[in-house]
Amino acid sequence: MNDVYAFIEAERTTHPVALLCRMLKVSRSSFYAWMAGEQARAARRATDDALAHEITVLHIASRCTYGVPRIHAELRRLEWRVNRKRVERVMRERGIAGVTRRKRRSLTRPAKKSVPAHDLIGRDFTADAPGRKLVGDITYIPTDEGWLYLATWLDLATRSHQFAGLASQFGVRLSVGRTGQCWDNALAESFFSTIKRELLGTSAWPSRAAARTAIFDFIEGWYNLHRLHSSLGYLSPAEYETALAA
Repeated sequence: MNDVYAFIEAERTTHPVALLCRMLKVSRSSFYAWMAGEQARAARRATDDALAHEITVLHIASRCTYGVPRIHAELRRLEWRVNRKRVERVMRERGIAGVTRRKRRSLTRPAKKSVPAHDLIGRDFTADAPGRKLVGDITYIPTDEGWLYLATWLDLATRSHQFAGLASQFGVRLSVGRTGQCWDNALAESFFSTIKRELLGTSAWPSRAAARTAIFDFIEGWYNLHRLHSSLGYLSPAEYETALAA
């Protein structure tokens, strides 16, 4: 029936609507009701197209990593009054998707002669101010020249990549969870998952220098300053730390 109404709409500039409706055996009231609905649908399509353009810009700006939650948060920051389901629909229709978590197995093995330290965190990953609790870990990055090892420290108050100095120099107490238990160091594990998912992918980098440059740019140019963190109320670590200091 939509095709019939569309034909009448296309021909009504050269033939009377009443004649066309009579020939095609439809009522004029039904045709005009369809016309009103078509105008509303056209307006929604135009709005969806504008929304899709904004989503595409935000998705590219996120290095093609953001999914629905962070895209929706960015739109709200730009004062778009749009619900999350609509964002999800538009992204699905346009084939825009963020990166997703992949299951992986832990390759952590305890050193036979290591001296264990106490677990001071106890899976309590909360901190009321920056610099109170920091977690750290080390991971390996494959390159064509061999492994590149990445060691990080994360502030539990902001999740930002910070390290004030050597632990022994500043009297920072070390805390170690059970080896192989990712939940004991969930924040550091989560960071490595993020950087591998959003930057490193699965293929090896051509050199350690290339991987090191890309990782530095990701952490200092994106992760700390601009990437929205759901755990921080969809603020970047830099924004959250600024808000805490205000």
